[in-house]
Amino acid sequence: MYYEIVKVTAVANVHGIKLIINVPLKTASQLFTLYKLSVLPTRISNNNFVQYLIDFPYFAIDISQREYLLFTDADYHHCETRKITICPANMAIYSVQIVTCESSIYFQTSINNRLCRRKLLFNYQLQPSSNMEQLGYITFQNHAKSQSAA
Repeated sequence: MYYEIVKVTAVANVHGIKLIINVPLKTASQLFTLYKLSVLPTRISNNNFVQYLIDFPYFAIDISQREYLLFTDADYHHCETRKITICPANMAIYSVQIVTCESSIYFQTSINNRLCRRKLLFNYQLQPSSNMEQLGYITFQNHAKSQSAA
């Protein structure tokens, strides 16, 4: 599975050939479960609803559920998606002690009423959907490269 994500580059001159092998390193602390957030409107009266506005549509939580990451669409597009998604290690990792709108939605805390921006939807027709869609697992890659001579 992981051999697909190894990148090999050959560099040659008159004296020989060098292979540059980029092998992503992974530790258990770098493995996160990635979710795409879908925020559903909440009925406040008849056909009037309120909906949370989120800045980060992607949410990743580590296996121990002690740390999380927030992704914008642009952040997510910098990741390579195969059997496992690999993202550059260039974004903040938050402790679950740091509460954001997106983390309060994931952990279903009551504090999201204060943290999240909201919009009112008048005469809205509610569509059935799920709150989060699990996209898979991600790991983060440092840009260190290994070299070996061929």
